[in-house]
Amino acid sequence: TSIFIPFHLSHSSFQSPTSCRYYGNHSRSATSRAKTSITPARFFEYDDNNHAAFLMFLSTSAHLGLVMEWYTIIAGVNVLLLVFRVFKLMHFQARMGLLTRTLSHAGTDLFHFIVLFMITFVGFSFMAYLLFGHQLREFMNLGESMITCFEMIVGNYEVGRQLDYV
Repeated sequence: TSIFIPFHLSHSSFQSPTSCRYYGNHSRSATSRAKTSITPARFFEYDDNNHAAFLMFLSTSAHLGLVMEWYTIIAGVNVLLLVFRVFKLMHFQARMGLLTRTLSHAGTDLFHFIVLFMITFVGFSFMAYLLFGHQLREFMNLGESMITCFEMIVGNYEVGRQLDYV
């Protein structure tokens, strides 16, 4: 919540209008329209100052979304590091430390497996993106293609979904 405070303070001056002038029947020409009354907002008048503020609001909102995405990634890495610290703390006890000793002895083999797996996985994901990206939603970009390929690996892929064309 503290990330939204500077955003709110910098954009508190922007207010979207809740009402606007109604110009009557829209089948008449623009020159013959008469302003009749104030009505709840359905058709907005164009206002240069408000438009610039709205574009600035959209730009800052997009930036805030990117910041939140990075915050989520960093929080996930933080949780992973905390799990590793718990494993390190379990090392003092003989039975609980069996896991950490096993992982430390298998570290080089695990590293080589992960490197080869990622090369193969990214290769297959990229191939699926190139072959099926123009036809199937699941492969429309590289990120979606990687998610779909991962779902296939863990067995969580529904074959009927592939008929959902772009």
